[in-house]
Amino acid sequence: MKRISKAISALREADKLIVVGCSLREEDTFLRFALYHFGMKEKTDKSYVDVFDLGKQNCEQLTSKLKGLVACPDKQQVECFPGGLKAYLEKY
Repeated sequence: MKRISKAISALREADKLIVVGCSLREEDTFLRFALYHFGMKEKTDKSYVDVFDLGKQNCEQLTSKLKGLVACPDKQQVECFPGGLKAYLEKY
């Protein structure tokens, strides 16, 4: 239980979340619960999410799911990388 609490705290305090080709299935209740807490840090106007997966449609679906799970979707600034890891690494 202590690990779960640490994970939730880390997500709450994080400034950036990087999502790598994750389907966010309904069965993955812990991940869905944990993502709800991302971006809840007080006194923060924006939280940043980088999503990379192969294909524009996959990235858009994942972005839509994420925005439906987080507590403050209007605070999330999402950037998609439909070219996968290679496209992501080329930017950074």
